[in-house]
Amino acid sequence: MFKVDLPLDREGPQVQNRGFSAEGPLLVIGAGVGRTGTTSLKHAFEIIYGQPCYHGYELIERHPEHCPKWLEIDRLLDNSLGDDDVFDPSLFQQIYKGFRSGTDIPTSCYYKQLMKVYPDVKVVLTTRDSQKWLTSARETIFPRIPDVPTSWIGMLVCEVLVGMGFLRVKSRCSERMFGPQSDRDDDRKLLEAYERWNAQVKQAVPANQLLVFDIRDGWEPLCKFLNVPIPNEPFPCTNDRTIVAMIKRKIDRLTMVLRCTAVGTAVLICCYFTYRRLRALR
Repeated sequence: MFKVDLPLDREGPQVQNRGFSAEGPLLVIGAGVGRTGTTSLKHAFEIIYGQPCYHGYELIERHPEHCPKWLEIDRLLDNSLGDDDVFDPSLFQQIYKGFRSGTDIPTSCYYKQLMKVYPDVKVVLTTRDSQKWLTSARETIFPRIPDVPTSWIGMLVCEVLVGMGFLRVKSRCSERMFGPQSDRDDDRKLLEAYERWNAQVKQAVPANQLLVFDIRDGWEPLCKFLNVPIPNEPFPCTNDRTIVAMIKRKIDRLTMVLRCTAVGTAVLICCYFTYRRLRALR
């Protein structure tokens, strides 16, 4: 099945091994919401550790088979009645096999549960000015008019381009991070949800395991926190807004093609039966 070709490797740095084995527990995760620099942080982790970083796009481009595992984690967490330990940690271990870091959804959404499985993991909370975040979010991940159509044609397009598994995972993460009753068309409520999430992370993560990080600060605070040397290259500044826009354009384009095809097919069918009826009257 055709999938969106996400140019993450072409935009980001080449991953070069720096002495960290791909096998082992997670070392660091990002808990910041989208549009706070999560893709730049992904590339920074890859430069530091020389190993791939688990990012939300993995579910689209490389590991769509992980979607059922994430949905199972979410289901088990729903059934745990507040006890975060009541789920199988092997699900996380299967997902993160070959990764020493992770950021963006779904990693950020389940940071508390990951800290139960990996008690020594460090957490980086990427943040930015609330109003700037809102502007960026409205243009990408939280548009006022939903960019995922609800018609059968729209759902078919999404299945072809990104996969329904990813959309379900994304939906569950949005509910957990921004609340199931959150009205995302309301700027005030969306900002409150953003600030509430950041406050919850700061409260939940022990101070010695948490870095509140603005990517504009570059390598120094991040490398000091992770106790690693500062790389001899610029800090990656990756804006994945173009990727989001590309996906939306492809969805819109294919939706239009399918709509035209459906209308054209309906017209041909009507013409065919009208022709047969007229012939029968002769």
